Amino acid sequence: MWIDVERFRERFEDLKTDNHENLIGVTVLTASDCDAMAAQRIFAKIFDRFFIQFKAIPLASYSSARREFEKNADREMSWILLNCGASEDLSQWMNPENHKVYIIDSHRPIHISNIHADRVFIFDDGHAKTDYQNRSEPGRAAKARKKNRLSDSSVATLESDADDDKDSDDDADDLEDVELDGSRKRKRMSKEAEREYYRGSHYGLSAAVLAYMLADQLNVSSDAEVLWMAITGITEQFLSHKISKDMYRQELQLFQECVATRLLNKPTTVTFVDGYTPPTMSQH
Repeated sequence: MWIDVERFRERFEDLKTDNHENLIGVTVLTASDCDAMAAQRIFAKIFDRFFIQFKAIPLASYSSARREFEKNADREMSWILLNCGASEDLSQWMNPENHKVYIIDSHRPIHISNIHADRVFIFDDGHAKTDYQNRSEPGRAAKARKKNRLSDSSVATLESDADDDKDSDDDADDLEDVELDGSRKRKRMSKEAEREYYRGSHYGLSAAVLAYMLADQLNVSSDAEVLWMAITGITEQFLSHKISKDMYRQELQLFQECVATRLLNKPTTVTFVDGYTPPTMSQH
């Protein structure tokens, strides 16, 4: 299930309620890359602010993540997956009756089963959803167009046959054959669209930046470390050639403004023992 930026806080409030009122534990599974670890540090700040106890587990592989789910299959649990899990079919890992999974992952493509799962929540700035629609909708549109053309030609053929011989008993059989043929074509095109969606891999927005967006909505982003962790995450992506220079510059520009407004332009005052306070730079 997609969770748009506007709903980040809403979904976090659900997690907080589960933890405070229903005593449901929170486990954070973190990939071994710098971006994921920066995102984990931001979540640690968020959880500390809202008195949420959690367990953080660094991952060496997907098999170790799956083992954690299997060990806790009978326990109610909220899972936060940082740069892991999005590309895997989590229905094969989780117990849907006991588990809720919150995904903040830059890996693409996202597994389709996760998108349609009721208890899997994919935090997205909008780009992942757009990518999914762009890579899957063309196939759907082509399928619909061919279906319409097939239906139109079938109707025209059947009408012509009916005009030539209205008493023919073959019309129903012809229509059944056309519908069967159309169903096969739709299934084939659906599989082709799915193969196209899964072809190749790439990266989306940094997990640390998505975590920062949540922190900003929760008024935790004023902490300087939260800001620097977000910058660290997006920079690691760029240095590892996971994102383009244009994407890096676009995101970095936002953080440059944050640094300027929240840190560099914040006046610092010093008061001497005699009560004298020298003017700050902004007062000159």
